[in-house]
Amino acid sequence: MLKKFREKRYIAKHFKVAVPKLELTITRIRNSSDILVIVPTTTGGNWYGVNVATKNLFPNSIFEIPQYYSNCIYSSVELGQICKTISTHQFKKIIFSGFPLYFSKIISELNAQTAGSCDISIIDHGSFSEYFGKNDLFIRMKEYENLHRNSCIHKIGFLKHGIAEFISKRYDIPSMELLNKTTLAGREIPANGNQKKIHIGVFGNHSFNKNVFNQAMAGLLIKDAVIHVLNYSNIFDNFDERIIVHPFFSDREKFFELMGRMSVNMHLSFSEAYPQLVVESMALGVPCLSTRNNGIFEYDDFLEERLIVQQYDNPVAIAEKIESVLKERDAISLKCRDYTQKLNQIADDKLKIFIS
Repeated sequence: MLKKFREKRYIAKHFKVAVPKLELTITRIRNSSDILVIVPTTTGGNWYGVNVATKNLFPNSIFEIPQYYSNCIYSSVELGQICKTISTHQFKKIIFSGFPLYFSKIISELNAQTAGSCDISIIDHGSFSEYFGKNDLFIRMKEYENLHRNSCIHKIGFLKHGIAEFISKRYDIPSMELLNKTTLAGREIPANGNQKKIHIGVFGNHSFNKNVFNQAMAGLLIKDAVIHVLNYSNIFDNFDERIIVHPFFSDREKFFELMGRMSVNMHLSFSEAYPQLVVESMALGVPCLSTRNNGIFEYDDFLEERLIVQQYDNPVAIAEKIESVLKERDAISLKCRDYTQKLNQIADDKLKIFIS
């Protein structure tokens, strides 16, 4: 009981924002936009990727709802008050980006308060694989089905290749595939000078899915290479002097600075929806190895051939791919920068269709 009380007090002090302050934010957004995009706040790295991706897609319409990890920190009365403020402002469209399960309650309340007159949609950033060992996926699918059946949502956008088509066929919910954007496309990249060593970035977290061990071991096969990883659980501490461990970057610009100094980056996860890190790396002119599980290179055969690793559970095969990329790095780098601008345009075109 005492532990729960302390946690509740901690959440109230460090995460909860007073409802009147949230209402002022909603009003400010309405003064410049008739679209409201609701996204959960982050807790450390939790929901971090979804939060960043949403801000890239909708820079002027974001309403971050405070939460603790994936848990709602507002009472039913407070949520009702927030929904009343939103409905009073008569937004044309409301988009929920990301879907912690308590969003279902907010959507139902908004639909009731607007008498079904508001166009409410969802953007889902996940993939089915991430739910392994949990029952959250079945709960989420049931929530989507119920929300659509009760006319609370009109459509769902998915970042994972193939899921939109599945949802349309399985649940008869209007769905379409979307792409994330990066604000780095077209940015001037300062020259790093001649680096004497090869620098390889492996910036995934330490979950099984992110496959960081195979990537780091592959990097060690590259002569004189320095491998850069992020410190999530101290697993690389004192493992090898060529592995440099960096803290988690809450400052995105500092992370971009580090990522942009790499000779090559890798993001060889076993399953992925839309790997934002790959796009950001390419925008910085740094080739980034990826896998064929996300469809990110389907618009460019040149990059697909050079940056997709077939045997991404094999450190020797990964190392061979790194070597081949380094041999024509300059040409690949230029192509990467052009490609991110193309992806941004495709993302804009898809988003216009989704919103309309």
